[in-house]
Amino acid sequence: MNRVTSAAAYQRNGVHTEPKPAASAGDRVDLSDHARMVAHMQAMPEVRLELVEQARSAIDDPAYLSDDRLNAALDSLLDDINSDEALR
Repeated sequence: MNRVTSAAAYQRNGVHTEPKPAASAGDRVDLSDHARMVAHMQAMPEVRLELVEQARSAIDDPAYLSDDRLNAALDSLLDDINSDEALR
């Protein structure tokens, strides 16, 4: 690195750093669990708030909840939990 490039790097960063060598074919990137979760969430479809509000209103109606609906919801929740555990 010549003095002009070095001075410019120092002025930009306030720190003198030497250029890093180019990546080799053996380099790799490891993603954290947090990064994987963020990527998964970004790939999810957008939440449709109008449907969420409709569901909340329906659930607030005492006539909506029945043993059959509660059992179906619990079965679906357990299926989701079991399938998530199978992916690990």
